[in-house]
Amino acid sequence: MNSNNIHMICNSDDLKSGGTGVKFNLTVGSQPVPAFVVRFEGSIYAYLNRCAHMMLELDWDDAEYFDTSGEYLICSNHGALYEPNTGVCVNGPCYGASLIAISVKEVDSMVVLDDERFEIDHTEKS
Repeated sequence: MNSNNIHMICNSDDLKSGGTGVKFNLTVGSQPVPAFVVRFEGSIYAYLNRCAHMMLELDWDDAEYFDTSGEYLICSNHGALYEPNTGVCVNGPCYGASLIAISVKEVDSMVVLDDERFEIDHTEKS
């Protein structure tokens, strides 16, 4: 892989299975859109940070996406539970709906964007 094409999100070691995720922004058109990546059962998964029920960010606190069991992603606003490996809502007001998945992969101990639909948003937050 050409290093010019690597869009790093975080270091692989930043993600522990069932633990805190990493937030990042993507550009969709000209708009920044929040996203996140987590590790579950050894694999990494990334989604747009939007509940399938309402367009609200999921995390409880800064990048806390898992419920207390570490088995499900949970929406802090409505309590909807999502399977971390599929993004499908298994309990809550959006039952059966899905989070929008983002393709990511691990390369040389880094988590990188691998989704041609999006660009990493590198603009400064105010």
